[in-house]
Amino acid sequence: TCLPEYLARANYNLFYVDWSDLAHGPCYPSAVHNTRHVGKCIGQLVQRIIDAGTDNIHLVGFSLGAQVTNYVSTTVRPFRLKRITGLDPAMPLFITAAADDKLDPSDAEFVDVIHTNALVQGKIERCGHVDFYVNGGILQPGCWSSGQNPMACSHHRAPDYYAESIRSLTGFWGWSCQSYVYYLLGFCPQNNLQVVAGEDCPSGTEGMFLITTNPASPFAIGRWAGFSLPQKKDSVLHKHGLNRDPFISDIDQWGKLDSSFNNVDHFPTPYSQDPNQDNDEWPYFNHIGTNELTKEHIRTILEQDKSRLGGDRLPPATSTLATTIATLAPPSDNDIDDAFYLQDLRRRLQQKEASVMQRYTMPMFNAH
Repeated sequence: TCLPEYLARANYNLFYVDWSDLAHGPCYPSAVHNTRHVGKCIGQLVQRIIDAGTDNIHLVGFSLGAQVTNYVSTTVRPFRLKRITGLDPAMPLFITAAADDKLDPSDAEFVDVIHTNALVQGKIERCGHVDFYVNGGILQPGCWSSGQNPMACSHHRAPDYYAESIRSLTGFWGWSCQSYVYYLLGFCPQNNLQVVAGEDCPSGTEGMFLITTNPASPFAIGRWAGFSLPQKKDSVLHKHGLNRDPFISDIDQWGKLDSSFNNVDHFPTPYSQDPNQDNDEWPYFNHIGTNELTKEHIRTILEQDKSRLGGDRLPPATSTLATTIATLAPPSDNDIDDAFYLQDLRRRLQQKEASVMQRYTMPMFNAH
């Protein structure tokens, strides 16, 4: 763990928060719900430390703990924390959370993040001022032969790497990459634009960096000392020089994984938000499960939709790839039933799909 490494390095005041009793499986949504409560409690402690005259505070959080640091930050506002380090921030139920409900660069003066199991247990998009993707950020070397679940092993490598970085003389050095899409397309060979990750990451560093490690401890390889290669490599999707197909260019523009990738959930759904939060705009999730949905809840949802659209149940018609659905007349107060709700929900989902397709239509989709 990080505690003995810090104590062996220098004289620190360390607070270790064990909230495991509030994060037991298998009910992951309950653990997600508890992150805000844990964050507020830690925030009260941090506020007392601030009131005592100390402002040099560094929070380190792993997985859901990384998301907890966001709630610590919001609790102590307008004070701004000096630094937050996120170790493979948890992805499930945080995919489309708003900025105040997930770790992001606004939570501290400097936010550095290490990704080791992206797209599985950790987040793929950038969460900090600087994001390090270790060994590609998804699966870690040595985990397939460790006898453990390779995904869990990869996820837990984030705190292992960080703990080693505290006293490592070798260092976890990452090289610069423009975006994760560039990495996938093969445009990010090793180069001399390098930054050390972990405890000694320089404050003020910004961007995305790639790191390679050994498959077993000691993991750090050190600084790459080769010559910078041209910023192009062949990949599965790019084999024709610098004049890329417009489709690939659009993918890159669409898929740049910056910190504002998905701060707003344009299409709120039960699966994209914590079902227990008090201010959830889906009223039947305020302590009510989907199996307990009643006609009264349906009525409330439909009225919410009506008020959002200024009294018009349907948005303005647009030319899209989806099938046009006829306008449904809203039923009377005594005439709402499950069949109407399902039909209305199906129509709205098709409209949302059409909206997304229209916004992100690629050139190849328009080819004749």
